[in-house]
Amino acid sequence: MELDTANDRTHVRWKRDLGSVSPFSNPPSAPQVHVLRRRAAVFGHNAPMWMSMNSQFRSDYLDAGDLFTFLVIVTPVLPVTEWPAFNISSLPASTIGGHVDLDAVLGEVTPGGFVVLTKGEFNRPDEGFPPGSYVELYKVTSTSEVSRAEFAISGKVTRLGLSGQNLDTKFFGFVRETSIYAQSEAIELAAYPVTADVSGDQLPLAISADGLHAERRLIVTGQRASDKQTVVHEATLVSVQANANGAVLTIAPPLPAPLKRGTVIVHANVALATHGETASQILGAGDASRSFQRFELKRQPLTHRSATNETGADSELSVRIGDVEWAEKPTLFGAAATDRAYALNVDEQGRAWVVFGDGVRGARLPSGVNNVRAKYRQGLGQEGNVGSDKLTQLMTRPLGLKSVSNPVAAQGGSDPEPAGQARRTMPLGTRTLGRVVSVLDYEDFAMAFAGIAKAQAQVLQLPGGPTIAITVAGQDGTELSSNNPVWNNLRLALKASGDPHVNVTLLSYQPSPFHLGLKVKRDPSYELKPLLAAVEAVLRSHFAFDARSLGQPVLQSGVIAVVHSVPGVVAVDLDFLYGGTAPVAQTLKSRQTRLLASRMRVSGGVALPAELLMLDAAPLDRLEEMP
Repeated sequence: MELDTANDRTHVRWKRDLGSVSPFSNPPSAPQVHVLRRRAAVFGHNAPMWMSMNSQFRSDYLDAGDLFTFLVIVTPVLPVTEWPAFNISSLPASTIGGHVDLDAVLGEVTPGGFVVLTKGEFNRPDEGFPPGSYVELYKVTSTSEVSRAEFAISGKVTRLGLSGQNLDTKFFGFVRETSIYAQSEAIELAAYPVTADVSGDQLPLAISADGLHAERRLIVTGQRASDKQTVVHEATLVSVQANANGAVLTIAPPLPAPLKRGTVIVHANVALATHGETASQILGAGDASRSFQRFELKRQPLTHRSATNETGADSELSVRIGDVEWAEKPTLFGAAATDRAYALNVDEQGRAWVVFGDGVRGARLPSGVNNVRAKYRQGLGQEGNVGSDKLTQLMTRPLGLKSVSNPVAAQGGSDPEPAGQARRTMPLGTRTLGRVVSVLDYEDFAMAFAGIAKAQAQVLQLPGGPTIAITVAGQDGTELSSNNPVWNNLRLALKASGDPHVNVTLLSYQPSPFHLGLKVKRDPSYELKPLLAAVEAVLRSHFAFDARSLGQPVLQSGVIAVVHSVPGVVAVDLDFLYGGTAPVAQTLKSRQTRLLASRMRVSGGVALPAELLMLDAAPLDRLEEMP
């Protein structure tokens, strides 16, 4: 017997097939399972040994008249070592159906139930069926409570009327050897376990369909059948079909690979959560006599969420004057004198200011006492991209909520643009003005979108027709996917700002590390160790993600020029230069003068992204002094 706690069931195995042993036969109908709650013995099982009684007692016991007559009629030859009429019931064996007297009153046993009688060593089932043992099933036809005073003991007992075979021949005279299992209770059989892998877009569930509605999110986790690796699959519930066993869910997209059925868990009605802690602040008092009144948000940084507008981000800020909410605008230029609007300005130190109008460009604030209030969220950046199952605590716990977790790693968090990248992207918004027409517009729009660090656009001839393909890369080399909110919002923003009849597809860039090894000749006035460290630092800086462009090649002359820029380097001998997919043995035979990065192309009707060559993070193959 095995307990399956995960599925709340018990698995039972038999040492032999069900059915008759001699002659052998299978069960005539579908088996039923009953649990027998009580175990009892036969009345008299604990009687003292007959030969241990003194001769006077035995003589008086045999002179009991009716008992002696009964013994003479039924069993003319009495055993000399056991009590006279030492049987499982005081009723004769010829009684229709047969009876057994228990050693106690068991009111829980009722007619219509089942009992099992065993004889011999069968009470130890781990030993199987020892010689001389016997087991038989009987149906209870009647129950009665009687008093018995025999075998030097007395008491009230339950007498069971039984229907079955072999009671008189196998058990009637075996009081001490017989055990009774009674108080039967039918157990419903669970459905036969299905062990086939789960795959495709159909999820058969063993629960009711209540509470499951189409268009809601769900997450499916489980072990891949091929290599037992954990798979976390995000999907949308397309439809729910109830059946006798529970429900069948249709999801989109389908499972990426077959999953082992016993490991599959479906998280339904998944709720999205975003980064940021909610804060409330009284900004101050409005003064109708002042123009462009402004207030600082004390808790920083202000949370921005990925959005489908041209900048790719919206602030999580709500400002109310009294009980009226005012609207945020990118700038107060062009706002009407009556517009209840404000602008959010961020200075060089990262402080956020809420700025109101002057009565010409946006309405002035009405005078009041602490009537300017803000509700916003604090926190942003890549620190919010926590791994799976890392969020396990709630600030507040609603009634009935037991626990919380994030089965999928958080993604989409981006830090504010570094100064260098901001200088490159700020003019791009002016060039597009929120509209995308040319191929360059698509590239500029994507580059200026919040959360996108690099972008490259190109027209590809795909089976569906000419398509503008845009290869994108996230901050610090993050590979974006269709599950990332930045990816989805960029796609929607391009659709809203461009021609809806133009086919657009997004591709995540292909990171490709390369390796190099070199020797340097130094100026004797420079120490070797600091010089080599400076050479490696300038190489890693020049060939890092932020310094490279999509599709940009790596030239031998460029590597040598970078190393020569380090003070103290007199000469450079570049020994190795090869891509991350090239075997080392081949590079030792021939020196490569350049590494070319793939641009976007079409292979087998599928668009492939542009490649970005970066220096591998592992130690350089060789960095030493030239002899």
